[in-house]
Amino acid sequence: MKIIALFFFFLTIVAGFPVTSPNTRVTVRDDPLTPKPVHGRPVTGRSIEPRPVESREVAARQEAVPNSYIIEIKNGYTHDDFRGYLDKEAVAYKFTSEWKQPKLFFGVAIELEDEQDYPKVKAWEGVKTISPNHIVTVPTPPTIDPVVPAQE
Repeated sequence: MKIIALFFFFLTIVAGFPVTSPNTRVTVRDDPLTPKPVHGRPVTGRSIEPRPVESREVAARQEAVPNSYIIEIKNGYTHDDFRGYLDKEAVAYKFTSEWKQPKLFFGVAIELEDEQDYPKVKAWEGVKTISPNHIVTVPTPPTIDPVVPAQE
């Protein structure tokens, strides 16, 4: 049995047959950047490399809320530490949401009363990331006329 397995192994290498992994069904010779046909239709006209974030346009459905940010807090810092810093720096603010799941997201959504306070918020050592808060509107679904069964 071992001889037969070795024979097929050498035949695969010498003849150049693609070797398939039983778990993934991906051949060793597959190039991950080469588009594969989808349901028999060739894939053309799409870029393989993702576009850089800077070149992507913000969708027309998204509108940034003025002076509103989502702030992720670094490990080792708390919401109370952030509040204390803002109070010490005399920043007028309102927390609109707080997230306290360190493995998922640990941070706050904040609204600043004065846009001049943004550099103070950004300067706090416990800030991991700051993102503008967006309102995303959901498009209205199309209306579909109900199907009326044919009468006999």
